[in-house]
Formats: sequence, C-alpha cells, structure tokens
Amino acid sequence: MTSRSRRRLRTRSPQAGGVRRFVALLAVASAIPALGCASERPPRSALLAALAAPRVAPPAHGYAFFNRPARGDRWTFPIARWQLRQRAAYRAGWIEPFPEPPAVGAGAAPGERAAPDGVLARRYEAFLDARRRELAQEVVRWVQAEAETRFIEDGILDQWPTLPEVLASEGDDCDGLELLSYHALRNLGFPEDRVYRAILKESRFGRHHMVTLWFEDADDPWVLDPTATITNHLVRLSEVGDWIPLKVFSETREFTVTAR
Repeated sequence: MTSRSRRRLRTRSPQAGGVRRFVALLAVASAIPALGCASERPPRSALLAALAAPRVAPPAHGYAFFNRPARGDRWTFPIARWQLRQRAAYRAGWIEPFPEPPAVGAGAAPGERAAPDGVLARRYEAFLDARRRELAQEVVRWVQAEAETRFIEDGILDQWPTLPEVLASEGDDCDGLELLSYHALRNLGFPEDRVYRAILKESRFGRHHMVTLWFEDADDPWVLDPTATITNHLVRLSEVGDWIPLKVFSETREFTVTAR
C-alpha cells in the first residue's frame, strides 16, 4: 500500500467509523420491539382481510396475568429501561410519591386482596369500588380529550418516556399519554397492586397498544385507553376480544400474560 493510499484510508476512517456506529445502532433498535401505538389505520388490503376473518373471542377461562417472564422475553429490555428511568425520576424528586395504599392481606397475589368479612364490610368495599369506577371513567374522558391535540408520533427510535418527559414535551404517543392514566389512578389512591401498565396486541393486524389496567376484578380488569384506539370509555378486558394482553408491569414489576 502506498503512502498516499494509507493517508486516504486514514482520512476516511472517521466517516467509516460513524457509519459502523450508525449501523450498529440500527441493529440494536431493530432488536427492540416497537410499540407502534396503533394510532394509524392499517392499509386497505389489511382492513379487507380482517373483515373477512372471524373475530377473536377471549379465552374461555380468561387470562393468567401475573406469570414470571421467560428468559429472553423481547419486552423485558424496553420495560426495564423505562423502569430504571422512571425510578430515577422519583429519586430526583421530579415525580411526587404516590399515597400509601391500604394494607393488602398477607400472601395476596398482585391484583388480589383479602375479602372483607361481614355484610357491612362487603357493602363498604362495594361503595368504594363504585366510587373508583366513577373516578376511573373521569380519568378516561380527560386523558382522551387531551390526547386529541397532544398525540405525537414517535421518531425512528421509540423510547418510552417518563411522566416528567411527557409533561415537558406537552404530549407523546400512547406509551407516554398512558402514563397520565396510570399516574392519575395511583395519585387518586388506587392501590399499587391493582393498577398496572399493559401492552396489548391486536390479533387481526398485529399492532400494539399501551393501556392502563385496573384490577378491580383480579380476573377481568378494567381498560383505560389513553387515545380511544380500542374504546372511548371504561370497559372490561373481556369486552375487547380483538386485543390480547401480552405484558403487565409497573415501576418495579414485570409479568407475562397467558391464556388459562
């Protein structure tokens, strides 16, 4: 190799290194599942095919929501990355701590609670749940109204934001706007073990969407859809058969959902 060739190679190497880094970044990005948020309508051909396909019914025995994730779960990395950033925002004081939830019965699984004893205790719990349903419906209406003007499509790389980032940017897509529902329920005193973020997948088109699930019923939670993509009001998960739950998670927990 001549000295001129070596000089030419040295002058091109920084650009080549930049290209290699860019290609590596794209490779990493492609390995991370994109949520998508199902904000846009599918192509006409996909719509016609879906109309001809039978509707998907929920499993006869429902879902098991709180399974340990399998090793190599494709959603674990983006969930863990968000959890780390969200917890850092708490430590920095950028997010107000949630109210202390009522005590849960010993040994209760996530989304479950000890049944109250006695008629008055059951009536009292029913009254509280009815009031929570009213609050949850108000949260749905408010968040969806804000989403009409604050929905912002993701760029090339989809990084799920923290609540302070959503507020600072004046909007986001479903994985950011959903935090408004999630945090609203928690700040209104909904117990930690009954409110989770959730990733749903549309069975017909394969699109993904982020919602909040409120486990008033441990077997059939309420769905709070931030963008009215699935529903414009509070509905049970069993009522949205075309959408299959894949994951439920919070700042500290991650679970995989399976059919029973």
